[in-house]
Amino acid sequence: MATRVNIARRNDYEVTSGQRHRPRTDARKTRPNFSSVKDEFVEWLATPEELRLPKNQREFCREHGINEATAWRWKSDSAVLARVEKLVNHYMRTHYADVAYALVRAAIAGNVEAIRLYLQFVIGWVAP
Repeated sequence: MATRVNIARRNDYEVTSGQRHRPRTDARKTRPNFSSVKDEFVEWLATPEELRLPKNQREFCREHGINEATAWRWKSDSAVLARVEKLVNHYMRTHYADVAYALVRAAIAGNVEAIRLYLQFVIGWVAP
């Protein structure tokens, strides 16, 4: 049985003296990269439930090769929740112009709540 000597790792390939390059087959290749999975989980949490793919946490964990307990732990982590909140706020700001326009249209159409909200927003009016 030949022994391996002079093993150098380059990206995802193993180089052994006297042999050609071949794909790596060690365990590190199959383990999930938790930082990238965690980033994907944050984005998944920031997505409205009806738009999420996969549809539930169990499926997300199965597809990404993590334990559900890990996902639950991440959901209770204040740093993760802060990142989710930041992403949600960013997504909401992308709709700011559309929402403002809808508010103006509703106020012009005579919707009393929209008029009140419009006046509060635009001139800082406070109802008596």
